[in-house]
Amino acid sequence: MIVLHKYIAAWGLPDISPFCSKTEIYLRMAGWAYTTKTGDSRKAPKGKLPFIEMDGQTICDSSDIIDALEARADHPQGGPLDAGLSLADKAAGRALQSMLEEHFYFITAWNRWGNDAGWAVYQEPLLQYVKQMGIPAFAAGLVTGLIRRDVIKSIRNQGMGRHSEAQINAIGVKLLTALGDWLGDKPYMLGEQPRTLDATAYAFLIGIWDAPINSPLKAYMQSRPNMVAYCERMKARYWQTGS
Repeated sequence: MIVLHKYIAAWGLPDISPFCSKTEIYLRMAGWAYTTKTGDSRKAPKGKLPFIEMDGQTICDSSDIIDALEARADHPQGGPLDAGLSLADKAAGRALQSMLEEHFYFITAWNRWGNDAGWAVYQEPLLQYVKQMGIPAFAAGLVTGLIRRDVIKSIRNQGMGRHSEAQINAIGVKLLTALGDWLGDKPYMLGEQPRTLDATAYAFLIGIWDAPINSPLKAYMQSRPNMVAYCERMKARYWQTGS
């Protein structure tokens, strides 16, 4: 049995972190038996979540987790989800994953941490999380405020936070346009079958679509029926019973 150490679920999403959501969605897609545990990122092997424990082994980082599980001989599907993909599809999948995780992530992070209206919504589940980690209620607001300061600093250091809010969202819309155009009328990101890329794409898209944070990104998604239908398709297949 896999134990997935994650942050906290909110708004019907698997987790407030897209990387934890990605990992849990993948576990359901591949059919792995698992349980979840609220993890303490301060004590995590790499100082971040998610990580899993399985057969006495600890594996950190969402991509490393998926790669390790996809390579196992006892894969519940009898083989990797990406089996049979062409080299071109593998390359496209890697590029789209990198676009979402290494670029788009900082845009969504800004809308949660840097934007005051987004922060007012995001802080609520974050307060619940830090309280579960043993932070006294009277200090929880101060702690989340300090975390916010550090995250905003990291977004600025990465470069995205040096743009204006309008510029950040304009970049985000361009990336969503690319993803929506790539999806087109396909049921899944790489064709007729769901692949590991879909765990990443779905995790990031529902972080916009299902989170109660209004932004130009959500408004743009509303204008793209194929992206909304994709989220509903993935939800019905893998997260209908999620909380």
